[in-house]
Amino acid sequence: MNLRCFTYIILLLTLFACELERDLDIPLPTGEKYYTLEAYLVHNEPYQTLLFRSNTMQGPVVFDLVWNASVKIINNTDTIRLSNIIQTDNTNNYIYNYYNDKLVDRNTAGYELSIITKTSDTLSAFSLSVPEVEIDSFRVMNNLLSVFTNNTNLPGSNYYMIRYYTYPLGENVHQQKVFDYSEKPEGLVQIDFPLSSDSIDSLYVNLYRINQTAFNYHISIEKAYAANHDPFTIPGPIQGNIKNGFGIFTCCSLDTCMIYLP
Repeated sequence: MNLRCFTYIILLLTLFACELERDLDIPLPTGEKYYTLEAYLVHNEPYQTLLFRSNTMQGPVVFDLVWNASVKIINNTDTIRLSNIIQTDNTNNYIYNYYNDKLVDRNTAGYELSIITKTSDTLSAFSLSVPEVEIDSFRVMNNLLSVFTNNTNLPGSNYYMIRYYTYPLGENVHQQKVFDYSEKPEGLVQIDFPLSSDSIDSLYVNLYRINQTAFNYHISIEKAYAANHDPFTIPGPIQGNIKNGFGIFTCCSLDTCMIYLP
């Protein structure tokens, strides 16, 4: 499949799911349908995933949600079956089409995904869990957001993602970025993220601890996005972990804070 074409679709999907508020009107060349999934298992939050197929690329991009699939997530003690119902996250403007209100267990070492569609196609993936994350403190100075948290001594657990939402003049703007702190020692670390505007009333900050698989996935998307803005750059592969599909199935932990600026 043409990776440059795939990049357009996956970029519209990313940031944990598909945004509801944007019109998708990007003409692309002809291409086959394929499955894409995004599932972020956040500790102490419900199980929810987005599963869809692309259109044939013979016109505007269309997300064809996949219905009536058997979706199971297996941990070391339980099998969680997700129902095919639409759930929306109005805060983040996301949509999910498979859901179970049971909360993700933070004490599980890993999770296995198994999907069988009504046409008997199969998708699978596996993700290791991560330790809890906590915002120790934060600072906003000279249009720079600094978040302080603690690295662990566990290999593969010191990758982070910050997503922040700003509210300038009532307008909701969000940005996100991933960070590799795997070479930093155990203990307090400072994560810096430039703000997109200097006219900000308040910030809602999400700090995620992610695993290396999720980090590599987001970095590959960032590189593909950059390549699509440079005709002389050849995009690399999107580094997902879905067998027989595209996207990401991963576990993460989350802490949040609200910052009111003077």
